[in-house]
Amino acid sequence: QTDHITDWAEGGPTTVTNTQGLCARCNLAKQALGWRARTLPGTGRTRRHTVATTTPTGHTYHSRAPAPPGHIDIGTPREQLLHDLTA
Repeated sequence: QTDHITDWAEGGPTTVTNTQGLCARCNLAKQALGWRARTLPGTGRTRRHTVATTTPTGHTYHSRAPAPPGHIDIGTPREQLLHDLTA
């Protein structure tokens, strides 16, 4: 079963940019009253989207899927700088 960022019942499409890999319990928690999730556009070279999740208390957390195995995870200028400094 696919976890939709914008719920399928609310018209959210089943697309790469509207899915995230939550377990069933996290998905149910995200759908509880007061929780919100939205997609932010991909940035940098990775172009992977970021999910902004807002809790009922108003705190917002950003998460982005890690790079696939064997790939360097460089998506922001900060990550590029860290890579360059440690290479």
